[in-house]
Amino acid sequence: MKILYVITGLGVGGAENLLVDVCGAIKEKHTVTVVYFSPDKTEFKQQVTDMGIEIKLIKSTGLNIMIPLFKLIRLFRKYDVIHTHLPRADFMCRFGMILSFSKKRFFTTVHNTDRWRKAETFTTKILTCIDRLTINKFRNITLIAVSESVKRYCVECEGILPEKIRVIPNFVDIGNKYKKLGNFNVQRFRKDYKNIMIVVGRLEEQKGHIYLLKAIKELCHDRGYEDIHLYVLGQGSLEKKMKIFVEENKIGRHITFLGFRRNVYDFVSGSDLFILPSLFEGFGLCTLESFNCGTPVLVSDIDVNRELTNGGKCGILFRVGDSSDLADKIQEFFDNKVDKGAYIKNGFERAKSFSIDYHIEQLEKIYAEGLL
Repeated sequence: MKILYVITGLGVGGAENLLVDVCGAIKEKHTVTVVYFSPDKTEFKQQVTDMGIEIKLIKSTGLNIMIPLFKLIRLFRKYDVIHTHLPRADFMCRFGMILSFSKKRFFTTVHNTDRWRKAETFTTKILTCIDRLTINKFRNITLIAVSESVKRYCVECEGILPEKIRVIPNFVDIGNKYKKLGNFNVQRFRKDYKNIMIVVGRLEEQKGHIYLLKAIKELCHDRGYEDIHLYVLGQGSLEKKMKIFVEENKIGRHITFLGFRRNVYDFVSGSDLFILPSLFEGFGLCTLESFNCGTPVLVSDIDVNRELTNGGKCGILFRVGDSSDLADKIQEFFDNKVDKGAYIKNGFERAKSFSIDYHIEQLEKIYAEGLL
């Protein structure tokens, strides 16, 4: 098959990460091209290029859609399958499909339970209406949800027909050479600290970093719990605000901002505890990566985290948006009041359910049948 993947950008994020791993696994059997729109989001571009995959930039930002749209339409006829990731790419390709009367097979992977779509604004109502119309009415469009939680969200909040959605769980390619370096010095990483925590993700409101920073403040200042250190791996629009909070609350010696790093497995494996304080998620890729790395996880009690941790058997859950409860769970963990070994064992076994082989097999299956 000839497959065209269209994504909003190639910056840092779970959708971009998934696309790169899929491209690496599927390119041996099929012809693959990647199109992206945002010229300033390119952290994963080199990795795609290194695979020998054709990559095209069609600049489209803000209200600039018409010229990029017609460039996309010209591409459609060269491919058997068009598969989109992230809202701008989804909208552009569906709109292009309608304008060109294309009968090609279109697939959209839904990665998140986007809170902004629940807001009762003119824009969200229009976008929801377009989604519902195009997905439900056109037989050649299929949604792919990365988790059962995302499927429920699409049905209950977006009004998408359940039969138009296929669940293909996300996965972790533990053999990804870009995520682990041979010369990583674990001793140097840990040399100054005893109890090491790590949080991985974009520094955006969705990820709930502020609750983790408040928990660190409470542990250090109110409870006298000094021997902890948090590594923050990621970048985003809230970085400056987070650093100001750290400085104002005098917890700087307990926090290190690492920025964007490719070798995420090294940092997660070298830590004692992985924390994901997200307010909402579509999957939680870093949780799965932590399972594979043998690092216990402490995650917010949201739908998908309950799904991934098998109801808390594979990881510790805390009340979402509750920094004090998060502080309690961190203290219990480092005071050895939980069975860390059981969480590591259960997490590693749980990770086996999310394999790259299964994901690619299911993708190829629905690409071939097209739900037509």
